[in-house]
Amino acid sequence: MRDYGSLFLYHLREEALVLEGCREGIRRYKSILADIPPYGRSHESVVSFRTTLSDVASAIRFRDSTPEFEAAALAALIRHSAILGCYSIGELDFGRYSSVERFCDRQGLPGVYPEEYRLLYDFRLALSDGKVPPGGASYSRVKEWHTMAEVIVEEVTRVSTPEMSCSPR
Repeated sequence: MRDYGSLFLYHLREEALVLEGCREGIRRYKSILADIPPYGRSHESVVSFRTTLSDVASAIRFRDSTPEFEAAALAALIRHSAILGCYSIGELDFGRYSSVERFCDRQGLPGVYPEEYRLLYDFRLALSDGKVPPGGASYSRVKEWHTMAEVIVEEVTRVSTPEMSCSPR
């Protein structure tokens, strides 16, 4: 992870607290995080985001999953995309909601996107906590959220891997 500049290591450097450890272990931990190279897997991340978009589109088309599950998948996709987007524009943000808000705001994406994302993330939280998902998910609604996710992923692609972008510059 250190060799390719992992975003996870950036996250640790920005927000983690060492609660316990021996002096040597803490020294090594700090030295690993002191000089992390630039993230080197933007291309692979974007390919993964696009694969997820394709998988969700297929699930919507064939209705071989539940709208709630696909909403949860889109929520995770949007968050991870926004984290990469924030990194790419030089404004690290790993927050559950703030990364999406920051990226959409800085890139001039529609103001409703962060609000819609908050609704989507309720499905993600329910799924991960084993709770009953909130109401309001339908295949047509998930299709709308999918379109929003496509726009966000395309903007992340534009700022992080310009060679993959479909948008004009």
